[in-house]
Amino acid sequence: YFREKTIIFLSFLFLIVLKYYVYSYYEFEANAQPYNFKEFILFSFENIYYRLEKIVIYLVYYSLKNPIFLIGIILIFFLNFYKKNKILLKNFNLYFIFNTVFIFSAYLFRDLEIVYSLKTTLERIVFTSSGFYVYLVILFINKIFEINKKKWKFL
Repeated sequence: YFREKTIIFLSFLFLIVLKYYVYSYYEFEANAQPYNFKEFILFSFENIYYRLEKIVIYLVYYSLKNPIFLIGIILIFFLNFYKKNKILLKNFNLYFIFNTVFIFSAYLFRDLEIVYSLKTTLERIVFTSSGFYVYLVILFINKIFEINKKKWKFL
């Protein structure tokens, strides 16, 4: 067991070293991520406000384009206010919070032009994260049919 772990660890280490060797050989940039903290070091309230405004606008737009995402968020808010058993909702609430924090932090720290970044990537992020809400919608629909089934038995 320890030997297998060591072999796997060394294999990953070898792949990482190989990657940096290939990047340096072909003169690629090793860290080509478009993120940095320059925006917050050179704090400009106008820039942060502009970015937050654009993120909210495009997030609302792409949320309205994706019905499952929209229904999932509405269900989360509805069930949080009207459901007595909130143990099941804890995971959905955490997912919603982490998803929202990820979206805002990913675009606040982005070095590229914010509107271009939002137009090209946010729709995919919303679409990808909407898959988790399908489960919530299915649970809600099953609960409605379960309640109606009990009502139909007494008729």
